[in-house]
Formats: sequence, C-alpha cells, structure tokens
Amino acid sequence: QGTLIFLMGVARLGEIADQLQAHGWPAATPAAVIHRGTTIHQQVVAAPLSEIAAAAAHLASPSIIIVGEVVRLRERIQWFEPAPNETTRLEFAFVPTNHPSLQLLNPPSASDESDA
Repeated sequence: QGTLIFLMGVARLGEIADQLQAHGWPAATPAAVIHRGTTIHQQVVAAPLSEIAAAAAHLASPSIIIVGEVVRLRERIQWFEPAPNETTRLEFAFVPTNHPSLQLLNPPSASDESDA
C-alpha cells in the first residue's frame, strides 16, 4: 500500500488511524510519530496503526506521522537518534558553486581536460 506522510496532523491522529483502517489499511501496519524531528528534542513513537494514537497521545505539534512498512527501517537506519541531554550545534554557510572544496563533487570531464 505504500507510505503515507501526514504533516501537522497529530491533533487528529486517532481519526486519521481510524479512517485508514476503515479504508482497508491493516491494523498491524507500522506507524510512527516524530515530534520535533532532527532536533535534540526529537521524540519518536512507533506502534501498529491500531495503537499509534494511544501510544503517541503525549506528543503535540510540530510532529509528522508516517504510516507504512518504511517505519520498520527506523530500527536499522537510526540516522538521527539524539542521546538524552545531548547538545548539538549545527552551522550552515553559503558556499559558491565554484568553490575549490566542491571540485571533488564535480570532477572535470575528459572533454574539459582536452580543452586546457
């Protein structure tokens, strides 16, 4: 059945889960709610579709809801799971597309080298 993503729908999570089941989604379908994703305050709750509303009742917006087999990949990937009390600082900077540090990403082609 694929994957569904709901943005800012946590206040209606029970209704969303009920309607999905009423329209043929199995009660055992994996579901997750991610609250404050990619921040040090991130919280993730995963449960079957039939239980996700109760399991995530303590979460509020901003949150996203993910429904589908892709939720099972979380255990294998875990690309962002902040440790309790972890402090993270992210800095972003503008880098022009012709900056030397980007040359490894875009190596010159054979025709570029023959033109030199």
